[in-house]
Amino acid sequence: VAAAVPGVVHVELDAESNLDVVRRLNILKTPTTLVLDATGREAFRASGQPRASEVIAALGQAVTP
Repeated sequence: VAAAVPGVVHVELDAESNLDVVRRLNILKTPTTLVLDATGREAFRASGQPRASEVIAALGQAVTP
C-alpha cells in the first residue's frame, strides 16, 4: 500500500528489539499493523496481516478531518 499511495510510509519494527515501543502501543501479538494519521494518532489497528483494502480504507479515514 505504501508504494501505491503517495505520502504513506511503511515502517517495520522488530518487537523484541523495541520492547518500550511495544509496551507503549499495547501491542500484544505480532504482526500488528497500525495506521497513524499525520499527528501520530492511531486510526487503525490489526493483529495479523490486514487486507490491503482495510488499510486503504483506514488511510482514507486518517486523512479526513
